[in-house]
Amino acid sequence: MKKQLLCFFILIPLLFASCKKPPVYKSEDDLKPVAHVGKVPKEFEKIVENDLFGVEYITSSSDRVLAFRYGEDYEPYIDMTDLYGNVLVTGVYNRNEAYEIDMLTLTDDGGFIYFAGYNRYKSVYDHIEPDGYNCDLIEKYGKDGKIQWELPLKDYSSCRLGFCFEKNGYYYIFGNNTAPGMETSTDVCVFIVDVNGNIIKTKTVCGDDFDDLMNAEEAQNGFKLHIRSQSDDGDFEGSNSGGYPVYWTFLLDDELNVKSKEIKQERDVFDKVLGEKDGEPVWSSDFTDFDAGYPRLFIDYKDFYLIVSHNATGVYENTPPTISATWCYWESVYSAYDNDGNLIFRTSVDCSPDYDSIAAKITSP
Repeated sequence: MKKQLLCFFILIPLLFASCKKPPVYKSEDDLKPVAHVGKVPKEFEKIVENDLFGVEYITSSSDRVLAFRYGEDYEPYIDMTDLYGNVLVTGVYNRNEAYEIDMLTLTDDGGFIYFAGYNRYKSVYDHIEPDGYNCDLIEKYGKDGKIQWELPLKDYSSCRLGFCFEKNGYYYIFGNNTAPGMETSTDVCVFIVDVNGNIIKTKTVCGDDFDDLMNAEEAQNGFKLHIRSQSDDGDFEGSNSGGYPVYWTFLLDDELNVKSKEIKQERDVFDKVLGEKDGEPVWSSDFTDFDAGYPRLFIDYKDFYLIVSHNATGVYENTPPTISATWCYWESVYSAYDNDGNLIFRTSVDCSPDYDSIAAKITSP
């Protein structure tokens, strides 16, 4: 199944770079497939053959993997599997096809939460409900795949919630939103939701003018937020000077009180959580010297671990002139290591989109 993975060299470093040591990104001349090493064990053959863990929206825990996928005609669905790709729950994504997943979170009770927003393959007009707002919805499912609650966000016209943390019996959900009547600006928001789907508290962390949440992570006694601000409404001193954004780090406590905020002289390149090991998060910064593309997923199998990455293998020759980004061919790379860091096996499978079809749609009258 083809997946839509456009190679935006400007955006990729922001997604998979590290605060501690930014990786070196390939030039177009260096793009090539990885070399295969060892033999794929039988229990991983299905995963690799179907590229089950190479999708764009995916997360894992110590015993499960949760993925958002598109069918042959871009019908969206979710499946939850064990660590070997055996399906536990599938097809539960029963929303209108104009929706897309922005947030996937496995929960401690064996279920999961997701946030439904846009579907990139549909016209913008397909995203509008009869009341004029976009179709923004948080849903919680149990481990049996049955819906437990849903939480529509009708007071926001363009919510993009990307981070969810389960803590103290609540779900802390972070992202950006645009309130009705303020469609030209964004602010950074957080919702505290109880286990029954009731909003306990909401907070706007900063102003309502061009402030974007780049990353959120759980910190000691609270949360750390990384925010890009191009606001001139006074919330961030020095923002929008000469039209340039300013980058900030916010520390919040569990009650969402701002404990500190610090301006960065240069753009931070932030970590991404890839998975967990022994109950602790595994970060992209743990693999800054990784030699098989951009790590997207880490799965711990106790005696060994698996890293799933996306590697650019070449440049599409017929990118439409109206597209300013570089379109790349991609492969999903599966690399397994023992606990001493020795490579056990590495293999890859092509995951390039059908660029010819996409280009034809873009250039057709």
